[in-house]
Amino acid sequence: MTFRSFDPNTLEPRQMAMLFQSLIVPRPVAWVSTLSAEDVPNLAAFSYFNAGSTLPPLVMFSIGVHRDGRTKDTLNNLREVPEFVLHIANSALIAQVEITGTEFAPEVNEFAEARLTPLPSELVRPARIAEAPAALECQVLELHPMPVGKSTLVIGQVLRLHVRADLPTDSLWVDTLALDPISRLARKDYGKLGSMADGQTLAEKFQREGVPDSD
Repeated sequence: MTFRSFDPNTLEPRQMAMLFQSLIVPRPVAWVSTLSAEDVPNLAAFSYFNAGSTLPPLVMFSIGVHRDGRTKDTLNNLREVPEFVLHIANSALIAQVEITGTEFAPEVNEFAEARLTPLPSELVRPARIAEAPAALECQVLELHPMPVGKSTLVIGQVLRLHVRADLPTDSLWVDTLALDPISRLARKDYGKLGSMADGQTLAEKFQREGVPDSD
């Protein structure tokens, strides 16, 4: 088996983005609402995102810069109002997630541009998205500049979790297929949840038979 190897230092920025973002897939999407000091709401999606801890519940996502080097509105807002709401978007919301990725001026309300309904949060100032199946109200613990590059890692503590009442739960395990979370892939592509595999069952089969599952 042969492989092609790449040195990041020899690739143009766009080439590195194409290669990296098409390999690190699927990436969960954090749909984040923030608020400026002037009470202007902002909504943006970030796919460099994941959970950081369960006890206490922490989330983390990375904010880059605009192509011209300007700081993104989300980071400016978090510096002014260190709170946010992180939403899980489903496949019915892909178009609106993409719309909120447009580089709007700071005074533009992305809720209005994407025709989304704001809901008051319980513990933080930024609004929730009524159409999103789940929302996590968070306070910023740290805005950590990456050791190299221009991105900033946001670490937030979850203060309140909201899950749509019609989503099936089993002892607080939310039904993943019903949640229908989207993910980011390469280019402008999004992933929809498909089939799932029981890792324990496959591991036990492999230990018995010594061959990987071919399905």
